[in-house]
Amino acid sequence: MARGPKKHLKRLAAPSHWMLDKLSGTYAPRPSAGPHKLRESLPLVVFLRNRLKYALNGREVKAILMQQHVKVDAKVRTDSTFPAGFMDVITLEATNEHFRLIYDVKGRFAVHRISAEEASYKLGKVKKVQLGKKGVPYAVTHDGRTIRYPDPAVKANDTVKIDLATGKITDFIKFDTGRLVMVTGGRNLGRVGVIVHREKHEGGFDLVHIKDSLDNTFVTRLSNVFVIGTEAGKPWVSLPKGKETEEELNKIVLVLVNFALLGFLWSYNQPKISEKLLHLNARIRAPDPNTSASASSIYRDLNWNDINFIHTTDTHGWYSGHLNQKQYNANWGDFISFTTHLKSQAYLQGQDLLLIDSGDRHDGNGFSDITNPNGKVSTPIFMKQNYDLLTIGNHELYVWENSRQEYELVADYFGDKYISTNVEYKLSNGTFVPFGQKYKYFTTPVKHLRTLALGFLFDFNRFNNGTRVIPIAEIITQDWFNQVLQEHQQKVDLIIVVTHTPISHDYPELYNLHSHLRQFFPNIIIQYFGGHSHIRDFTVFDEFATGLQSGRYCETIGWTSVNMEGSDLHERFSRSYLDFNLHSFLYHTNKTVEQFDTAKGKHVSQLITETRNKLNLNRALGYVNGSNYYIDYVPIDHKNNIFNLLTSKVLTTLTPNRNVKRQDRIIIINTGSIRYDLYKGPYTIDSQYIVSPFENIWVKFSLPKSVAIQVASKLNDNGYIFTKGQSGSIDNRRLLPPHQYYSSQSVKREESQIPLTLETGKKLTKGYVTHDDFGNDGDDTLHKPVVNFPIPNVVESEQIHSEDDGVIDLVFYDFITPNIVWALNELNYTKFDQTPSIYSSKYLGDLLTEYIQKFIV
Repeated sequence: MARGPKKHLKRLAAPSHWMLDKLSGTYAPRPSAGPHKLRESLPLVVFLRNRLKYALNGREVKAILMQQHVKVDAKVRTDSTFPAGFMDVITLEATNEHFRLIYDVKGRFAVHRISAEEASYKLGKVKKVQLGKKGVPYAVTHDGRTIRYPDPAVKANDTVKIDLATGKITDFIKFDTGRLVMVTGGRNLGRVGVIVHREKHEGGFDLVHIKDSLDNTFVTRLSNVFVIGTEAGKPWVSLPKGKETEEELNKIVLVLVNFALLGFLWSYNQPKISEKLLHLNARIRAPDPNTSASASSIYRDLNWNDINFIHTTDTHGWYSGHLNQKQYNANWGDFISFTTHLKSQAYLQGQDLLLIDSGDRHDGNGFSDITNPNGKVSTPIFMKQNYDLLTIGNHELYVWENSRQEYELVADYFGDKYISTNVEYKLSNGTFVPFGQKYKYFTTPVKHLRTLALGFLFDFNRFNNGTRVIPIAEIITQDWFNQVLQEHQQKVDLIIVVTHTPISHDYPELYNLHSHLRQFFPNIIIQYFGGHSHIRDFTVFDEFATGLQSGRYCETIGWTSVNMEGSDLHERFSRSYLDFNLHSFLYHTNKTVEQFDTAKGKHVSQLITETRNKLNLNRALGYVNGSNYYIDYVPIDHKNNIFNLLTSKVLTTLTPNRNVKRQDRIIIINTGSIRYDLYKGPYTIDSQYIVSPFENIWVKFSLPKSVAIQVASKLNDNGYIFTKGQSGSIDNRRLLPPHQYYSSQSVKREESQIPLTLETGKKLTKGYVTHDDFGNDGDDTLHKPVVNFPIPNVVESEQIHSEDDGVIDLVFYDFITPNIVWALNELNYTKFDQTPSIYSSKYLGDLLTEYIQKFIV
């Protein structure tokens, strides 16, 4: 007859991770009913008697417990078979010891000692979130807790941080890619790694792909994954650091496999034994932190002075960081934490630190471009940074919706910090007003320097109908501007000019402005900040004026400092270019990983991750095998050049609209339509926008073949380029990517391509080696230089099968119509309609995506 549930447990059936001697008895302690399952728990009697050796037998364990010496999760437990489980905190008040039950790499509960501070909380995995009686929301965690009124953002599989004194949630981590996790079940029990991908299976078990510290990837069920940190290197609880670490276990495996391999191969007198062992050794050996790209870099310290500046420009929505490039792996939340620490340091040192941005916050990344309007979610993320001065870029002016967003959201939020001296916005009543303030006069918070700030955009003429740009040459002639300068002649110690304009010597606009400012302020220090050309640069205007430009795409943070009492140029000014990665940030703030994150920075990082998940940006659309495809790191005809890929394979798949007659064609794209390299690995929705974010439609002219085949050559012919500033001119070099356009105007500095000779002998990673007016010591991280090979203004894909001079289609982006019309006029061909007809509405990014999905690149 039935006698109820079993009250005993045979020792042979006990969980192996209890590590009981199977032959020393018949029975094992059976865990009581409690928060953890039998096979996922460790009874207190086993913990005290077998692990800590604080008792010789069960009777002594009961004596300890009855004296209320033992607490589990801050509650006294007197039951010797109470089931303590994963993440539980066991406190022995008599000895002032604290332990957390956590798995080691063999899947056993480790006797892991923790500090009293860490013992005040535990982590709980949320099993479900739902509504109870009277609509009260509650969350249930893995240890059986029911917590009422959780944060609305908390969902199933997230991890919550629980204060053991109050039982309330103090913080939480979203279950997301990039999170640090520990496996709590299955064959990989105890392994720690980072979530790479979540694989959903309707009606089955969802799978999670995880990568460990050795870059080994494994798969386990979603139910086995417990999030323990925001990212690699940032666990919220300390992990066991005993002798049996995962790296040492791998070394043990290596030795065993080596002996087995030797025994097997020796009988065959295999001459390549050592080669095979070395290969195996390389695959299994734990990574040496001193050989990683970031750790091997050599850093230059920042030079602090009376007033210091941090500068960004041309971010183009890259606030998630470069997920496929460790060299630029920091996100906007990390950047906020970085500047917060430096602001505090400046204040303690009695110095000023101002944050500056030079515009261009749209077009270039899925995070900014996938929404409608463009920048809907990325712009609020940008605004989380506490900028002191900022201005507008030309990418805020192409589309009216972006301009409206900039005026109503960004300019309004930053108030008088947003400076727009020569760009105006059209109100609904038809009047034009400045996007922000035309200028700002203020004193710096620490040194109390009297400062006049101006903000300019270069002479841009492709703005939308709701905006306008007044050329700098015209602004300096206007009465109001000269009146402002005259009123402040004797009232300023410093002038700051924030611009979205290249600062290079051969670009005249800023130099014309500088000449005009010097008429009013002959010896005042002027600091210019530039943008648009996507390069690192520092130029000298005169003994009391310099300009800084800080790259692109959240790859670079610019730093410049000014010694107001400096006796000469080099004593007065200093500059650095910082790589946008966490290693650089930690070095310059002198913080550890645990100390680095600020509350705001951490929140923004979490917000970025959550937003990317909502936008589905990490969803893989395909896979790029074999190699990366570069814009200009390899010659244009190289197999790994992205334009070679596009013209030979991708553009051939373009299909016209139904009402368009198919015939021979030439397809032309400007090289500036490709914004970034294509990296091997998963090709995601984000990748599509990164490579080609522009949503231009295809148009065509039907032309004689003899004319059509000359158009690309004409557009690439530098002999027909007009001079900048000429009325009605067409500068075909603007069809290039920005960094190529401006480098094509300048004399190439050969020394910038010379690898630096280092006594350290450390291996350098490829990256920026900047040569500017102050030399080549500006990059905070030393790099091995890369060569940017020249590329043409346009590339073409010829799909011509007929040999006669019949009519063919010349297909191109509607964006470059003025350039095509110019080329045809230069070829003396006028028998065409000035307005091209629609050819196809398929964007180039969509073409690339479809090609990768159909073919293995």
